[in-house]
Amino acid sequence: MRSFCNLSSKINQRNIDYYVCKKCGAIIQLPYPDSEVLQKYYESYFDIKQTLNSGYLTESQYTSHKTERDKTLAELKFDKERIKNGINVELGCANGLFLRYLTENGSTKTLGIDVSHSLLKEAKQRLINAQIISSEDENNITEDFFDNKNIQLLCASSLEKISNCSVDNLYMFHLMEHSEKPQLLMEQAAKVLKNDGILILEVPVSGIISSFFQSKWRFLMPDEHLNIPSVRSVKILAKQNGFKVCSLTRFGSGVTSGTAPKIIKNIADKLAKLFKFGDRAAFLLIKK
Repeated sequence: MRSFCNLSSKINQRNIDYYVCKKCGAIIQLPYPDSEVLQKYYESYFDIKQTLNSGYLTESQYTSHKTERDKTLAELKFDKERIKNGINVELGCANGLFLRYLTENGSTKTLGIDVSHSLLKEAKQRLINAQIISSEDENNITEDFFDNKNIQLLCASSLEKISNCSVDNLYMFHLMEHSEKPQLLMEQAAKVLKNDGILILEVPVSGIISSFFQSKWRFLMPDEHLNIPSVRSVKILAKQNGFKVCSLTRFGSGVTSGTAPKIIKNIADKLAKLFKFGDRAAFLLIKK
């Protein structure tokens, strides 16, 4: 690995070094925060995000969230009929914006998983027919568990409580970069998915844009973004765990709203998409 940059955490007051893997180009934060620090951070996640990015995870954001998800799934050629006919699980569901999207698109077997108790409580309040899984049931999440129209909510940091080969569609939007162990995450995803099950993975990716912006790159977020993959590293992980990459889309120029005139941002975003060097990537992976 080679040094990439050094940043200071505004939340936990610590210095953080980011490194780049010479083999695959992924960016890694070292050292990782302690697990207790991470848990405390995510329990206060909504308040932290409101301070740093007003409006994030709020109801007012849902329309743009829905539009963005529609566009991404269409570009990946994901058949939305699968939502109606299958078991849908989102890992890293936060306070439930995408869970709402799933139910509006016909999902009757829906599970959201997040590490934050506070975000799940908010999801329960905002979603119709949502219920937090009790401690007695959380170790027995099989296919039969989903035979109802409720949205199930589970507080956990991984997929390990879900039975093997029980999920049709698994969604991980901006989740992998928060993981200390991306390899283990992909192993668990492969275990819980049925054969020919689909993993929708969206994640910031290193590349031309991260190299250009260096320490000012928008996805270098101390205390939460621990491992930021490259497209190459995602493809390697997919192959190692029995996934086939069926489609891929990239978008985002790294120019954030307010940092440049709107016309400049729009042109930069269009070029990033046209020439496929955007700093966000979405993958449709099929378990084979």
